[in-house]
Amino acid sequence: MKSTEAYTLVELVIALALLAIILTFTLPIIIGTNNVNKAAEHNLKAKTIAQNQIEEIIMVSSQLSEDDFVNVEFSKLKEALNNQIGESDFTSDLQLFQDDTNPEAKDHNKKVMLKVFYKDKLLYETETWLRYAHE
Repeated sequence: MKSTEAYTLVELVIALALLAIILTFTLPIIIGTNNVNKAAEHNLKAKTIAQNQIEEIIMVSSQLSEDDFVNVEFSKLKEALNNQIGESDFTSDLQLFQDDTNPEAKDHNKKVMLKVFYKDKLLYETETWLRYAHE
């Protein structure tokens, strides 16, 4: 008599059912982990963009004369940020505020608020003070 080592149809169905059960529990974990990784990557990119833009704003503002600093136009600071992001899904919004708390230093202190968005969703927000350094 020949001995044939083959799987029966019942064994194959049971094996496929076990595989389906295992995939049912592991696939959502894998997909969820992937989504968390993408979100973390986007948050890191947003923080990096914000850091680079704030550094650029500080550098540009530190090179201004006193008159230019006092009368700095919002557009001049925005010009420093043009073409810096490079990815169309990321955008930033810049707001400039005067320091109204100290009348003597009002013109020499400006608050910059920067927001970074990914597909119109706010991911990162930061602010810093620009101070004109008297020589």
